[in-house]
Amino acid sequence: MHIGACSGQLALHLATGHVRLYIPVRRSPPWMLERLRVLTRHIRPINALQELIYGLVMSLATISVVSLAVGVDESTRATLAMAALGVNFTWGLADMLIFSVMEAFDRSRHRMVVDWVFSKPDEDWALDAIRDELSGTVVARLDPVDRESIYQQILESGTRSLEPRPRFSFAILKSSLLAFAITVFASLPVVLTLMVVSPVELAFQMASALAAFLLFLTGFIWAPFAGIGRWRAGAALMGIGLLITLSTLFIGG
Repeated sequence: MHIGACSGQLALHLATGHVRLYIPVRRSPPWMLERLRVLTRHIRPINALQELIYGLVMSLATISVVSLAVGVDESTRATLAMAALGVNFTWGLADMLIFSVMEAFDRSRHRMVVDWVFSKPDEDWALDAIRDELSGTVVARLDPVDRESIYQQILESGTRSLEPRPRFSFAILKSSLLAFAITVFASLPVVLTLMVVSPVELAFQMASALAAFLLFLTGFIWAPFAGIGRWRAGAALMGIGLLITLSTLFIGG
């Protein structure tokens, strides 16, 4: 792979972790790729996937535990549904706050690294620091010559491309709210099934099966973006969800 030249601005964004890379995925419908790209403009793919898995697992585990405590009949239908929604709402709110703090911290850390490196660009350790910072990114997969060219361009363009020190911004708030929304949204299929389907025993069984199926579907859809088999990823996520549920039941919630 040969990259003739990389702009200083792109190199800086690679260094500060503020670049979104979209890799074409075979066998994925164009509409799916487009919607995922829209989503990942505001939240990192791994964070979106994490919140979705959290929401589905928490919904499945919650209704399973609560059903043991209050039973499954018409008088407890609303209790089961509201428990799933309430747990996900609380979890999502806590995750939103944590996400905001960690995102602001991460951006500040990247900014500090950039300021530190560019303060003395002629020092040998400055280039070493850039190599270390980019060791886990796509740059590390390039040809050695291209890598060194990018590292050098980061140093050369650093003082011209520096951005203001990041603060808690609307972008961070928007990402945090999206993380919260994904967690809460993940519980809605379970909640609606419990509230709508009759009899309530069938609703409970369908809600549990639906949560497990959605875990499988999540792995199935996201697998190509990690370069792994769809069926294996789907089965793994569903298995993890069921295992967490069983462990929760075993220890009593």
